[in-house]
Amino acid sequence: MDGENTYGLERLYRQTRGKKPIWDFGLQPAQVAAFIGEYSWKVLEQVGAGEYRQRYLIPIGRTDAVMEIERMVYAEKTGA
Repeated sequence: MDGENTYGLERLYRQTRGKKPIWDFGLQPAQVAAFIGEYSWKVLEQVGAGEYRQRYLIPIGRTDAVMEIERMVYAEKTGA
């Protein structure tokens, strides 16, 4: 989110971090469990773009783009 690594998405970074930023923060994969844990959620699984594409999109014939900066988290609520 700080622009240190834009993963080849410089234009998107400029668009989303301009005068009215639409992204407030981002997390490194290793930070997700602690972050959602504060809200009584537990990570069951976390996958990156490539695995998500292979596991869920390709088998159903979808060709949607998934950016390399995207990750998918499967979690369960652990408390109130």
